[in-house]
Amino acid sequence: MSPDAEGASSGSILWILARMALYLGGALAVAWFVLPRLFQWIYHRPQLSSSLASFALIAALVFGWAADTLGGVAAITGAFIAGVGLSQLSPRIKGTIEDTVRGISYSLLVPIFFINVGLNADLTEISLSAIPLTMVVLIIAVITKIVGSGVGAQIGGFARDEAFRLGVCMVSRGEVGLIIASLGLTNGLLEDDLFQPLFVVILLTTVLTPPMVRLVFRSHGSMTESNSVQPTLQSEMR
Repeated sequence: MSPDAEGASSGSILWILARMALYLGGALAVAWFVLPRLFQWIYHRPQLSSSLASFALIAALVFGWAADTLGGVAAITGAFIAGVGLSQLSPRIKGTIEDTVRGISYSLLVPIFFINVGLNADLTEISLSAIPLTMVVLIIAVITKIVGSGVGAQIGGFARDEAFRLGVCMVSRGEVGLIIASLGLTNGLLEDDLFQPLFVVILLTTVLTPPMVRLVFRSHGSMTESNSVQPTLQSEMR
C-alpha cells in the first residue's frame, strides 16, 4: 500500500472515530439535559400529556436516525441513549410511557422484527461442517457471559455464588444479538454461512438459559434449606 493510500485510510478511520465521538457526546448531552425537561413540560400540558408515549417513540426514532446517519453507529444505540435520558423522569411519567410503549412493542414491533429475522434464517442451509463452529461459538458465548457478568458482579460487591447465578441469568443472547447479526447480514458484513450458526447460537442460549437458571437457583435453595435445618437438628439433639 502506498503512503498516500495509508494516509487516506488513517484519515478516514480518524474521521469515523471523531464522528462517533461527536455524536455520542452530543446525543448524551441532549438526552440527559433536554429530554427530561421537554417531557416534563409535555406532561404538564393537558392537551399534550395523553400523547407522552407517542413523543417517546418519536424521540427514539429521531435519536436512532441520528445515530445511523450522523454518528455512523447502529440505530439501536441512539434509541438506547434516548431511553437513558427518559429514565430521569419521575416514576409516574415513566410508568405512563412504559405501559403504552410496552403494549405497542409486544403487539406490533417485536413480532415484525422476529418475522423479519426468521425470514432471513434458513436452518436447512446449515451444513454438517458448520456444526463444530456453532458448538465452539456456543461454548464461548456461555462462558464469556458467566465469567464476564460474574466478575463484574463480584467487583460490585456480590458474593461468589450470587455472582455465578447472575452470570447464568445473563447467558441468554436475545434481541440485541439478533439485531447486530441482522445488521451485519444486511450490510454485507456477514455471509449466510456465518449468520446461520450465529442465529442457532442465539436461539440455543435463549432456550438453555431458563433450565440453567432453575438448576442453579434450585441447588442454592437446597443448600440454604440444609444450612437452616442443620442448626435446628443440632439443637434438638442437644
